Amino acid sequence: MVIKFNDDHEKVVAIAIVALLFVSVAAIIFAYLAGLGGVNASALITLAGAAVGGIAGFITHKATTRTNGSNGPNLNSPIVPVINVGEEVKIALQGSSPNSFKLTYMMEMQPKPVNPAEIDLDTGAFSWLPDVKEVNTLFNVTFVVADDHGGSDSKIINFKVNP
Repeated sequence: MVIKFNDDHEKVVAIAIVALLFVSVAAIIFAYLAGLGGVNASALITLAGAAVGGIAGFITHKATTRTNGSNGPNLNSPIVPVINVGEEVKIALQGSSPNSFKLTYMMEMQPKPVNPAEIDLDTGAFSWLPDVKEVNTLFNVTFVVADDHGGSDSKIINFKVNP
């Protein structure tokens, strides 16, 4: 039987589960053997319980917290429309979280535009009205989606304002 993992995250969780099982079985065996030898096994059981609790906490953390890259939220590459002076630019960002965490959208635009660009933090709706002073200006926009567990993803787009 061959087990295939989709990513390193799944490998870490699988190894932690095996370690948890090993420590649990070892604790039972040691406690049994200590009892046969007339030794009070309560300290051994306490130590094993702490180890099992630590490994279980690690598994829970790794199974529920994904922080970046392919394991964290994903921001799809935005579709950039033709940017013409005086025409409102609207871009609908689409992000996803493999763990269904709450997502927040942000952006940074360089150089700073004459008319402020806006982004809806909850929906990712971006809007901006290019000014005539910005014709042929090359803009750099970094879009970011972040989850409420510290994970994030970003995409950078560049565009020039047409007359």
